[in-house]
Amino acid sequence: MKPLDWIDVSDLSFNSLPLLERVQLSWFPGWVPEPELAIALCANSVVEWFLRQKCPEIAGWVDDLMARVPRGDDPRSVREAEETVMRTISDLYVVDPALYDAQPFLGWDSRELTDLVDFAGKTVIDVGSGTGRLTLVAAASAAAVFASCRSRTCGDSSGRRLDPREP
Repeated sequence: MKPLDWIDVSDLSFNSLPLLERVQLSWFPGWVPEPELAIALCANSVVEWFLRQKCPEIAGWVDDLMARVPRGDDPRSVREAEETVMRTISDLYVVDPALYDAQPFLGWDSRELTDLVDFAGKTVIDVGSGTGRLTLVAAASAAAVFASCRSRTCGDSSGRRLDPREP
């Protein structure tokens, strides 16, 4: 499937990869373009370390990548490789946020959020709200909630007032 290019990765640091969950990293072998990932990891040792620590089951795969990478530090080639990898993984979130929300590693109880924060009477801003799953948890008791999602695949509730108590 062709990337939707919903986000301009040219403004993102490759060091944002540590935001990914372990299960997402486990999908890298066979999905992420290996030559570009190897080049990017050679130039970003912190991200390489993170991949190995966060997802030890892919450490052998990372070793293989690193053994095959042509050594070089041309900044333009490195950045092109980083952007290729980031464009590839951006689809993880963008193809369909509802499919992303259905992933087993995202199974959670809304109390996980409400036990951390008391939204009662507060104004909440949810930037990157996706399907609005967390937005609706906050909206159940917050005074006001503002949600924003730039993806074309987000819900069509933009600019509408949502009542979390309605089905």
